Amino acid sequence: MGRDKAELELGGERMLDRVLSEVASVCSEVLLACGPHERYKNRGLRLVLDGCADGGPLAGIVAALETAREERALVVACDMPRVCRDLFLALAHRAAREELDVCWFESERGVEPLCAVYSRRCVPVMRAAFASGKRRVTSFVDDSLQVGTLNEGELGRELRGADCALNLNTRLEFDVERQGWGQGDNQ
Repeated sequence: MGRDKAELELGGERMLDRVLSEVASVCSEVLLACGPHERYKNRGLRLVLDGCADGGPLAGIVAALETAREERALVVACDMPRVCRDLFLALAHRAAREELDVCWFESERGVEPLCAVYSRRCVPVMRAAFASGKRRVTSFVDDSLQVGTLNEGELGRELRGADCALNLNTRLEFDVERQGWGQGDNQ
């Protein structure tokens, strides 16, 4: 996008702040995985640094799971402006009820590994994936883990079809989303 997606504004609020607000509405501890270098100090949250400079989101998840106080952690990307409390509660409920190590949200686009609940049991498996050169978030899964999904169709009526795990990866996607938030084309 040519700049840090987390700092882009939708509806008068930076995307990162919007996601953090929704996460804070359901989590007693909010950690901010900021990559291999400290960023976003001004948010007043505990920053978690990747242990691997080229590990991408998987490295951030490992670092967060190793730092978190709880057995399970909600993981959400900063570029998902439609995520909400009810989605997070549904993911957490599914993960707890079915004793899942991984509970991914599944939209029409497929599994959304950056809108999920992960347990600490994933850490050694994730580390083994790193050791073998794997970096994709979904590449670590093996038979030792209990993995499940929460399908968009299982959500309450108000969230079905809302594309609540939409992630914005390109300037065009961002511009289209801005129009939906009633904003013009300037930014």
